[in-house]
Amino acid sequence: MRCNRLFVLLTIAVVCVFLTTGFQGCDDDGDTPPIGSGPSTAQVRVIHASPNTPAVDVFIAGVELVSDLEFRESTQYRSIQPGAYRLEVFPANTKENPLITTTLNLTEGTSQTVLAIGTRDSIRPLVLRDDLSAPPPGRARIRLVHAGSDAPALDILIPQLQAPAFQNIRFGEVTQYRVLDAGTYTVVVTPAGNPENEVFRVPSLRIESGAVYTAVATGRLADDTLSVTLYRDR
Repeated sequence: MRCNRLFVLLTIAVVCVFLTTGFQGCDDDGDTPPIGSGPSTAQVRVIHASPNTPAVDVFIAGVELVSDLEFRESTQYRSIQPGAYRLEVFPANTKENPLITTTLNLTEGTSQTVLAIGTRDSIRPLVLRDDLSAPPPGRARIRLVHAGSDAPALDILIPQLQAPAFQNIRFGEVTQYRVLDAGTYTVVVTPAGNPENEVFRVPSLRIESGAVYTAVATGRLADDTLSVTLYRDR
């Protein structure tokens, strides 16, 4: 591993794609429930975390959710009536040979994130259940997704803490949310069990009070693009 490369591109993304068009989906019974709001709906967002896959278009039940979603970009959460929906991911501007086809089972009052992970020849979905409830006062919650396709299992070290923040996280795994005090942290990423062999570091990660985050490690060691993108869930 080329662990002398300590430079990291940290992208802080709080949902940068805003969709203003209406949305309708089809459940297994053939209904077409409209996009909605409130506790009787479910929420879905999509993150493009496949490093060598070009921009994609995402469809739910045959209806476009977002177009031209680039690597490391995220949609905003969309509210959809509960049900089972087919999600398809295509190369941008095509509707043939989907890269991903999967079924989302959306339950009332829940929120889910769908990540496209892996390289283009092994791309697959990773579906997460999100917790958007408020953290305790003065604190925040954060979790980590390992989407670095050629990276080994990782430990996430925060020197300000007494113990590793996350340990032995393998590709395709997601941690539980961890509660942290609001503040600015240094984050060091190392191979699991090898704290002296630094892969990269984030020198100044700002965590805001009341926020909930998903941090995604993605990119590839082979071309020195492995980095962390921070998405704000709440």
